[in-house]
Amino acid sequence: IKRQRLFLRTKVSYRRDGIRTLFGQPVRAVDLSCNQVEFVDDTVMDFDKLILATGANPFMPPVPGVELDGIYSFKTMADTDRIAAHQGAKAVVVGSGPIGMEAAIALKKKGYEVSLIELLGWVLPRVFDEPAARRLATVLEENGIAVYTGDRVLHFLGNGKVESVITDKRKLPCDLVIMAAGIRPEVSLAKNAGIALGKLGGIATNSEMKTSNPDVFACGDCVENVERISQRPFMCMLWPNAQAQGLVAGYNALGLPPKFPGSHNITAVHAF
Repeated sequence: IKRQRLFLRTKVSYRRDGIRTLFGQPVRAVDLSCNQVEFVDDTVMDFDKLILATGANPFMPPVPGVELDGIYSFKTMADTDRIAAHQGAKAVVVGSGPIGMEAAIALKKKGYEVSLIELLGWVLPRVFDEPAARRLATVLEENGIAVYTGDRVLHFLGNGKVESVITDKRKLPCDLVIMAAGIRPEVSLAKNAGIALGKLGGIATNSEMKTSNPDVFACGDCVENVERISQRPFMCMLWPNAQAQGLVAGYNALGLPPKFPGSHNITAVHAF
């Protein structure tokens, strides 16, 4: 798809709707004693209501050698630009969730020799049971992707640049590694402000997307809410839930009544 399609809004559309944007100005802290947001340049902004939509960060396992050049996370535009600019022939993708699957397929179509590593017993372990996952793995293998399940990555080897991945079962030569081992909610602003976190580590919210502070709401990948059917604590870092939570948080910040009924796991993966 064209690059611009990745962006939901433009600067022009924000201005047209009367929304002030402060891009590239990181927030250092939230002070709930006086309802202010503090920026890294020491400026402050007052608020009546605040919505935290701080997202999530890729999880980089503390594996020796993970800092080598050629090892990338796959979360931001900067990540994709670095991967697209990489000149290589052999890629290893660590993690077979939807991001790892899509990355492996895209690299194969680009001409790389691709190996996909999964710690658990089958691909997409949080989405499918084993029979369905085996069917998908067969499709990947028929299209030239080597699939290794039940493999634990022990370390990465290379002299400045990655040259191979060592697991507990094999050595895989490579010049590119995509780390797709999951993401973690970005909750540091909320935590440092004294806002309560849930038992799963996300910002705890109710059906109005309100946090433990009545003036602060939260939505998206940083949020812990409930699973729609069981009503148990749940973190679902997927776009449909983030979009719905954002609408509910925005309306409730204005005093309007919509409720978020809970998340459900909506996953689509295109395998060739």
